[in-house]
Amino acid sequence: MKKFFSFLLFTACLSVSAQETGTIKGNVFDTFDQDETVMFASIWLKDTSEKTQTNLHGNFEFAHVPPGDYTVIIDYLGYESKEIQIVLKAHETLEITEGISPKKLALPPTDTALVEGL
Repeated sequence: MKKFFSFLLFTACLSVSAQETGTIKGNVFDTFDQDETVMFASIWLKDTSEKTQTNLHGNFEFAHVPPGDYTVIIDYLGYESKEIQIVLKAHETLEITEGISPKKLALPPTDTALVEGL
């Protein structure tokens, strides 16, 4: 009987702690062409081990996240990284729709003397 009550108490504690979480989900798109979603962008919660990628539709999701203040980082090769500050509450599903911009590449200045010699 003692084992049964211990098991019951353990199960009750697990279910209470599991309910005290939230969900972060969202969509990432290209700001240059807003109709285009960004596939396989890296998404993570700063200072945690939570990481994921966007899918073929630019969607991502973190489930069972403890409530608190987080920084969501979006990173994709050839695009500017983006950091978003959020506050997640228990039982909340927080939705983020965020655009990222392609990096601007600056060409080095040309030496006109070299160009004229060609």
